[in-house]
Amino acid sequence: MIKNLGNQIQSALELHNLTQKEAARRLHISPQALNSYIKNRRCPHIHILCDIAHLLSLDVNTLLGITKNHEHYLLCDEEEQKLLKMLRTLNSDYKELLFCFISLLEKENK
Repeated sequence: MIKNLGNQIQSALELHNLTQKEAARRLHISPQALNSYIKNRRCPHIHILCDIAHLLSLDVNTLLGITKNHEHYLLCDEEEQKLLKMLRTLNSDYKELLFCFISLLEKENK
């Protein structure tokens, strides 16, 4: 069994504000299958493991527990993850406003 796979998946789900049910839907697997990976009762097929990594913006090495320092293998650093987490909680009007603001900042920065 892959050591800590379930913990890695659970932590990333929380970071992305995803329920197991929603993540399973996006992965095209049953919620029971995802739960069995999280509980370390079953090991996902490699293509499902890659899909999980992609959905959760993680490197496969992180999910497999190959790396000792988890943060070096995230596709986003900690600050970017915080921003993404905040962004995901905004409604569409606030997201649109934020993107307009960022566009203005980019123009000023050039």
